[in-house]
Order: sequence, then C-alpha cells, then structure tokens
Amino acid sequence: MLDIVEQYMQNIQMDFSALTAASTAIAAILLNKTFLLCVGLSMLPIMAWVWYFNQNHPEKARYVLVTFTAGMLSIIPIKLYEQYWDIALWKFEHIDLFRAIADLVHLPSLDTLLAYVSLNTLVSLGFYCFSLVMMFLLEVVLLRDNSLKTFLHKAKVAFESPWIFASVGVLTGLLAYGVNSTLSHVAWLFIVVGMLEEYLKHLVLRFSGEDKICSVDDALQYAIFVALGFAFIENIMYLLDFATLNPIGTRMFWMFYLLRSSVSVLAHVSFSGILGYFYGIAQFSHRVMREASSTAHPFKCLLQRLLHCKKCTLYHEEKMMEGMLIAMGLHAVFNVLLEYNRLQYVIPMILLLFFVILQLYHRKDMYEREGLLTDFDEGEIKSGRQIILP
Repeated sequence: MLDIVEQYMQNIQMDFSALTAASTAIAAILLNKTFLLCVGLSMLPIMAWVWYFNQNHPEKARYVLVTFTAGMLSIIPIKLYEQYWDIALWKFEHIDLFRAIADLVHLPSLDTLLAYVSLNTLVSLGFYCFSLVMMFLLEVVLLRDNSLKTFLHKAKVAFESPWIFASVGVLTGLLAYGVNSTLSHVAWLFIVVGMLEEYLKHLVLRFSGEDKICSVDDALQYAIFVALGFAFIENIMYLLDFATLNPIGTRMFWMFYLLRSSVSVLAHVSFSGILGYFYGIAQFSHRVMREASSTAHPFKCLLQRLLHCKKCTLYHEEKMMEGMLIAMGLHAVFNVLLEYNRLQYVIPMILLLFFVILQLYHRKDMYEREGLLTDFDEGEIKSGRQIILP
C-alpha cells in the first residue's frame, strides 16, 4: 500500500515539474524582447485598419472583437494542416480500399487521387466543425448571448448547408492532385492553404449571428475584421521567423516588415472584402433582384426544378459560393506569385484588387439607391432573422 502511495506521489511530482517547465517556457517566450517587438510591430497596421473600418459603427465594437478574435484563432487549423499534411496523405495513400478500387478499374493513379480528395474533404469537414464550435463559444463567452438560443442557431445553419465542406474538399483535393506534378511541394501547398483560409473566413461569416450582421456594410466590415485578425497572427509568426536570420533593426528586417504590413495585410483585406460583399448581397438582396437573377439563366431554372429549391434559396447559395470561390482563386494566385518571388506582379495585383473593392462599395451604394437591397429595418425580420421571400 505504501509503495502505491509513493508511486502516486512521484507521478504527481513529475506532472507538476512538467507543468512548471512548460509554464516557464511559455513565460520566457511571452517576455522575450523580440517576441514583444514583433507583436507591437504587427499590431500597428492592423489597428490602423480596424480604426478605419470601425469609425462609422463604434457601437458594434463588441462584435468587432468577436470577429477579430475568430480571425486570430482561425490560424490554428491552417497551421495544423501545414504541419501534418504529408503524414496524413501518406497514410491515406496506403488505404487498401483505394488501391483495390484503382486495380479494379485499371487506373494506377486513382488511389492517389482518392487519397487527395478524401483527405481534403475530411479537412474541410474539420474546419467546418471548428468554425461552428469556435463561433458558438466566442458569442457565448464574449457577448454573453443566450447559450441555448445561440447553439440552436448554429446547429440550424450547419444543417442548412452541410454540403459546403464536401464541395470545398473535392475542389481543393482535385486542385492539389492536379498541380502536385507541375509545381513544387511548397508552391501547391501554399495554393491550397490560401484557398482554405478564405473558406475559413466564409465559415466565420456563415456561423455569425444574423442579428449582428444587419446590412451589406456589416458583412463587408466583419469579413475584413476576420481577415485582420488572421493577418495579425500570421505577421507575428513571419516576423519572428525572419528575425532569427535578420535581427530586428537591420535593413532587411525593415524591408520585410514593410512588405508584410502593407502588401500582405492589404491582400487579406481585399480578398475578404470580396467575400463579404457577395455574402451581403446573398443575405440582403431584394426579392426583385433575386427573381431577376434566377430567371435570367435557363440553367438556373432547371437546377431550381431538379433540387426543388425556392428561387431565393438558389440565389442565396449561388452568391455565397461565388464570393468564396473568387476569394479562394485570388488568394491562390497571390500565394503562387509570392512563392516564386514575382513582386513585380504582386503589387499591381493588390492595387487592382483594392480598386475593385472600391467599385464594389460603389455598386452596393447604387443598389441601395435603387431599392434593390434590404436590411433589418425594412420589416423583413422576424425574431432576429431575415425572412427570405419566396
């Protein structure tokens, strides 16, 4: 009996020693001068953007904090994907079922294709669940919303569109398989990672409380705040990594910092601006606008009959996917140009995208003047949720 007690006490001491060592290591990192400088430097451009986009709606500062925090936390699944992709792919490529299917249809590379698609579909499902849980916890903890009501809303949104993770998984899987043989490992991984970043931003918006996003302007702003949160953490990590070879204060470090704080942050803002615009159009377009769009293309009418969808539902999902796919494609191109050091193309691309964002704002104002956009103040809301007219 004494031996068992002594062994138990030794285990407790070992656990306590490990916890103490981990706490000491974390404290050393947080108090490290280089780390603090990188955090401060990364914060400067981010706070400038936050002030610029939040000055018209200071009363929504609490939800700005939620979306900004969601953007920061969204980097966790992205980094896990980068870290464990190779290991996971190797295991999926050795699944006997995939090899049996490839042998059955006499396509030797089919097992690899199935591994890419199935793994990316599983990853997309993981991102989907991560965003659902993250937004639920943030709104309950930071906003102190009713937990049951918030959970039921998130669950309803999740069951309304469960196919989205499958479509993104198939798309990124096919793309990764297709470019794997033509581009370097790092290049095609950056392509897929850039697309998944926009997918995560889309999920944050989709799982946001609809009583918080009350107009197209709100959708645009909150999408940009998610991007700023993500860019903040990403810049800290890149600056810390770069500072190991080029200490803070050197000319190379300041050049790198200027590029990260200007070009990269503006790129994230532009991609998310496009994403937020289409999300807002999907949510707040007037019935006349939805019906005009759905009747303009015979294929949409056929799809509506086959899926037994209302016109507004088809239009809503179409605009959601359109914005996400455009943002994903642009982010993929941006990452490829960065990977191959084509800065002469990156800067004009970002400036052009920023001009596009300004044009989208202009188009949104034009739609509002013509009465083609609605919001929560026009009587199409019941119990905090927009009623989509048939």
